[in-house]
Amino acid sequence: MKKLIKVSGERMLYQHTGSKMFYIRICTDGRDTYQSLETTRKAIATDLRNAYERKQSEAKLGVEPAKEKLPRLKITDALSTYEEAEFASIRRGKMRKPGEKHSRTEADAVPRLEEFFEGKYVDELAPALLDKYHAWRKKNVKAGSDGARTTDLELNTLSKALDWNVRQEKLIINPISKRDRYYSPSEARKTKEVACSSTEEVHTVAGLLFEDKRSEVIGWQFLWENFFGMRTGETLALRRDAKDTEQPGFIQRDSMYVRRAEKNADNPCIYLHPDGQVLLAAMDAWSKKRYPDTPWYFPGGRGSSDHVGVGVLTQRLELMFKDGRLTKKLTSHGGRGFYVLVNRSNGVHDSQTAAELNQVGGLETLRESYGVIPQHWLHGKGPKLKWLPAEKKDYAWAKLFTKLGLKVGDEVPAPSV
Repeated sequence: MKKLIKVSGERMLYQHTGSKMFYIRICTDGRDTYQSLETTRKAIATDLRNAYERKQSEAKLGVEPAKEKLPRLKITDALSTYEEAEFASIRRGKMRKPGEKHSRTEADAVPRLEEFFEGKYVDELAPALLDKYHAWRKKNVKAGSDGARTTDLELNTLSKALDWNVRQEKLIINPISKRDRYYSPSEARKTKEVACSSTEEVHTVAGLLFEDKRSEVIGWQFLWENFFGMRTGETLALRRDAKDTEQPGFIQRDSMYVRRAEKNADNPCIYLHPDGQVLLAAMDAWSKKRYPDTPWYFPGGRGSSDHVGVGVLTQRLELMFKDGRLTKKLTSHGGRGFYVLVNRSNGVHDSQTAAELNQVGGLETLRESYGVIPQHWLHGKGPKLKWLPAEKKDYAWAKLFTKLGLKVGDEVPAPSV
């Protein structure tokens, strides 16, 4: 026979053995009764129990009773309220609005959420409905993706929207604040898996890109990201006409200022190490020959006044893998993996590398993405990789410079002040 059983370790909470619905035991007119909390989720049930206890305590202290029950709120209305507030949130006691990148993420998620949840109310948000959303999103994502990460990101937007509606007193609680996740970091492709594993490989791949005039720009982009570990957006934002430390591409001796992709930028510069200065000098010589009038380090093609497209390099690397010119998948972001490899091989501690890359997640995120370091490397016994091959003839741009009539040298730019 189905019945209510006490939830272990929880005050006043009971669960129906059949429906799995949670109940709260309350005293009415001197008798114990059980009131359904209309939820099968323990986290929500405990929140409701806590709210009930607060209300009872306030009544004993003579505090005014809570307002009347709020009307049901449509999910689309909750999203509209959040969007009208420009995706505001409260963090560490302060009102915050996301930067351009994260605003775009939120704005892109809203139409998808509205499409699926049209006509549904917040109090209908149960695990089964979220599972249906995940199944629906799997049908609408790019081929090869299971939609798990996309689902989590979009439901995160929905959860933040509900948090905002709680603050606006349109909701009492956010029913999905403690929800199951669909994406497992352990199943994610690691950055090191799409990165080069040797200096020779980096220059071979870049050399292949230099064989076609149309891909010369992304050949330099590929080298730059491997030499300095910068994200694609950070790399492409670099300008030759930068005049101060607020403009990406401004050089001050052996430092170049960059515009970090992450909002919380702890390191606004990259260090122009000796190998990187050789690369920079080569890029300067090439640019004077190919693009003497552009302000961009990585200019777009076909008369474009902008930089090259964000996804062009990864798309070209994917095509090269499919046609057999590359033996493994590589991506633009994989350049960060090679940068980490070189640092580690020279005994640089991961904490320093995380700071250099502006890896705001710190050591844990770094090691999730790039794996652990061989212990003997920590004691100076690593292979001590470099970004440049030992012989100048093996530089990626050697054949390109011969074609352009340029010298393959090791000049470095004069320090700027």
